[in-house]
Amino acid sequence: MADVVMIDPMYSNREHGTFVRETADFHSGSPVFIREPIAIESIAAYLRTNGVLVDIIHQTTMKDDEVLDAIEAAEAKILGVSVHSTHMFPRILDFMKACKARMPDMTIVCGGNHPTRAPEIVLEDCIDYVVRGEGEKIFLDLVVAVLGENEEDVRRVEGVSYAEGGRVVSTKPAKRFDFHKAPWALRKKEVLDDLKCAPLCYPAPPDQRGVAQISYSRGCPFTCDFCVSPLVFPGKVQFRDPSDVVDEIEDLQQRFGTNFVFFNDLTFNVYREKTLAMCREIIARKVKVHWFAYCSVHLQEDVIAAMAEAGCSRIGIGVETFSDEMTKIYKSQWNLEKTSRALSLVDKYGIINRVYLMMGYPEETREILAEMPALMKALPIDQPRLAYITPFPGTPFYDTVADKIGTHELEKYSGDHPIILNPRISPEEYIEIRNQIMTDFYGSSEYRAHIVGKCARFPHMVGTFTYFIDYLKAHGVLPEAAHARCAAELAGTIRREPPSVAGRRRAEAIVEVES
Repeated sequence: MADVVMIDPMYSNREHGTFVRETADFHSGSPVFIREPIAIESIAAYLRTNGVLVDIIHQTTMKDDEVLDAIEAAEAKILGVSVHSTHMFPRILDFMKACKARMPDMTIVCGGNHPTRAPEIVLEDCIDYVVRGEGEKIFLDLVVAVLGENEEDVRRVEGVSYAEGGRVVSTKPAKRFDFHKAPWALRKKEVLDDLKCAPLCYPAPPDQRGVAQISYSRGCPFTCDFCVSPLVFPGKVQFRDPSDVVDEIEDLQQRFGTNFVFFNDLTFNVYREKTLAMCREIIARKVKVHWFAYCSVHLQEDVIAAMAEAGCSRIGIGVETFSDEMTKIYKSQWNLEKTSRALSLVDKYGIINRVYLMMGYPEETREILAEMPALMKALPIDQPRLAYITPFPGTPFYDTVADKIGTHELEKYSGDHPIILNPRISPEEYIEIRNQIMTDFYGSSEYRAHIVGKCARFPHMVGTFTYFIDYLKAHGVLPEAAHARCAAELAGTIRREPPSVAGRRRAEAIVEVES
């Protein structure tokens, strides 16, 4: 039995020995593998620390009826539902309706990015409360009030929205949670055992073990109009002590055999000294772990060198656009010189990069799109993510383009569908253009030369890139002839090794390359 059950209801398929998102779009480079449900695990840990009986359900391949059976068996009074992405909401709403129909007395609480931006979802009959912002303290206060069956106490909880008389009532915003005091996430071995980070990663997915998400910071100093973080994490960026983070990594290794962690910080390198402090702690304590982090294009060589020495094997970089015109209109951080320098540094130190690009701006022209392929091929890009800029409800960008929005079908608000109307380019043409850009990029001689050259300099990556091009071919992104040429040249760099062997030789390979 539990007072509270928490769930991240994301249905997935089983593929490549892991869980693959049902909504994955392989041509766009969208996130493919299911990741650890860190949000509900963190909130659950805080509840348990404060004496609340709580359990977590990770749906993965369970059918909705099976999940409902598990919830009912827990006999909990409260269900906490995570909606971290807008495109998930229609499916999760159907799930919550089914839950309320079967368990009408259960209190259902929604939290995450989408409910924070759009608290009006509480007008749905199946949703009792919405938590706005960081969930730990707000949800705990709400749980205590609901379990105490004191309606006046519920109305006094900060950061909550509820329906009353057909309208939305929102209490005053809660103060930022003291993130540095948070307990470690409440994890389950059966969840981490089958999770992977990404198709292009070192070590390759077959060699990744106990992949976990971890947070060094919360928040972002940038205020991009299209981003949700200023609403969820207003104010200053908060950091944990590096020693506490490394303690957690060591605990993950001991309990789950973790060899790869995903730092989910919004901008890992935003404060140089903080980044170096984290890297120095990992290095000083001789913790052998590979990791992935999101970074801005403002990268310095000493920071990249420290990250590489500390085990960083993959970096995501937000470039957004190659267009000077779009950069000026939307105040992007991007310029070609910064991006080229950042990617060259990442490549120099043998780190895999994932470059985040956007298209679908209302002012975009065919000429702007026509320039994109050549620029992509000219840069040392390992894996692009080419998404359509999406006006998420509640963001300033949504208000800016409100009269240009072509669809309000929220399941399409994933970055994989063109949402904004462009009088020069139809949605169907946008899809064709994106698919062609990605297929041409991966099939190009420039991309082949880039990854073969990278593997020649860093031989331990041959298995990683071989796995990735096989993956691209299997999902129709890389044509068979281009795959055959790329595979042959990769095999020619060094003797082909299975990922497990390459993984065990990581340390030796890095020493050989650096010496």
